[in-house]
Amino acid sequence: MRALVTGSVGFIGCHLCSRLVSDGWEVLGVDIRAGSTDRAGVDSSLSERRAHSQVRNIVGDIMDMNLMHSLAGEYRPDVIFHLAAVSSVHAAEQEPQHCYDTNIGGTENVLRAARHTGSRVIFASSSAIYGHSLALPKPIGVYGRSKYEAELICAKSGITDWTLRPFTVLGRFGREDMAAWIFASQISSRRPVTLRRGAIRDMVDVRDVARAFAMAGKSMRDAPMKVADVGTGVGTHMEEFAKMIANELNRPLQVEQSVLPPFEAMSTQADLAMAKHLNWTPQIPLCESIKDFVEWYKSTKSSQQE
Repeated sequence: MRALVTGSVGFIGCHLCSRLVSDGWEVLGVDIRAGSTDRAGVDSSLSERRAHSQVRNIVGDIMDMNLMHSLAGEYRPDVIFHLAAVSSVHAAEQEPQHCYDTNIGGTENVLRAARHTGSRVIFASSSAIYGHSLALPKPIGVYGRSKYEAELICAKSGITDWTLRPFTVLGRFGREDMAAWIFASQISSRRPVTLRRGAIRDMVDVRDVARAFAMAGKSMRDAPMKVADVGTGVGTHMEEFAKMIANELNRPLQVEQSVLPPFEAMSTQADLAMAKHLNWTPQIPLCESIKDFVEWYKSTKSSQQE
């Protein structure tokens, strides 16, 4: 099987590429950051993600229709795993048009390229499409709305097999703007952790997420498009999450409470029944995910200081 992965050096993308390679796939990655250098304090794990992906990564933007047609036409993938996106909720609010252009327009380009080559598509959506709802899509922010609109386009395309909605993903090679890194950094430097009062998140290990996408890629084509939440089905209070990180770091936890922004949901929780046709269930417990993340975090911070 041959796969084209967009967003291949992203957090989930690099883990997916590595998983596909270990499963015997031929994989080509395309990512706008594939040729970028690390920027400490912004995306210092970029080179690690490129290495972890174990694939050839092409520098490219999904907004470039000619490039997507060319890559799909030359590589002829059986499956296109479409993960490339503006993935930061806060960045989406700051530059909404860029978010809509990338997450909606970029998805349309990927679908056109897939239709040209007869490739199947697996689309990465997000739990952000639910907003404050635990069951029906009711996005409340720019990012969630962009992802839900892209879902609708994928559903109408007739060539998207699966749309997967990852919840709060945790693991190695995460960005510095993600909660786990922010908490670990604040705790390590003995600063108070800023918590959204009452916030609860369903947290899932990135390796389990990569496995879900790989399983979707192996599934037989079956219309109409199927949708699945990718989470654990269990919500964790963010203060408890911060305590677990502090324990792994062997540091005390200080807390500052803040108000939840209007574009963030108070609580998220996956419905695992939606993944029954995928035969996927999460395998890695939160305590193991945190231990693995903290081990990587300490190693990364140590190498930055050398």
